[in-house]
Amino acid sequence: MGISTGPALCSSLKKALTDVACQGVGGDYSAGLAQNALPGGSSTGAFDEAKRLFNLAHTKCPSSTVVASGYSQGTAVMNGAIKDLDADVQNQIAGVVLFGYTKNEQNKGQIENFPADKVKVYCAKSDGVCGGALVVTAGHFSYTGDVSPASKWLQQQVQSAGTSSSSSTESSSSSTASSASSSPSSDSGLGSLLGGFRVM
Repeated sequence: MGISTGPALCSSLKKALTDVACQGVGGDYSAGLAQNALPGGSSTGAFDEAKRLFNLAHTKCPSSTVVASGYSQGTAVMNGAIKDLDADVQNQIAGVVLFGYTKNEQNKGQIENFPADKVKVYCAKSDGVCGGALVVTAGHFSYTGDVSPASKWLQQQVQSAGTSSSSSTESSSSSTASSASSSPSSDSGLGSLLGGFRVM
């Protein structure tokens, strides 16, 4: 989960919502410098590990709402994984926040093949990474101040997902992936992949 935005965002979500678990993407994802230069901004192994975790959340916790986040190379990992997920797995993801998005310019501030209204990008004007080149400037380390608004946005996404699906699942004994509202008074599950890391 890194040492900056990841742990702080996880902590904020745990304080605001009930039944939250957080976990980083590990395995073949090392956040090594050289991997930034690969075509997708990270390694195939990193993408595959993140996809495995999203799919695991969908299989093991189909009624949980999933949110995700990435920082720096973790943003490329989120893009590389989410864009290739099956539609039903993508539909379980209520929102994704990206800090210092290394593919921001190339992907026009979005995740490929994923709804624009489910993505929030934080890119400082002084962050050279966000301009489409791997130029790490002081602005690239300035995102801890964005954790609070990012957390609030994810909370709104989770609550909206629960509200929009609860009316369609009230009469059913099984709920959809997004029916867990995870509001402060809720006891339903919330999953999240934060900063190159997964929460479920």
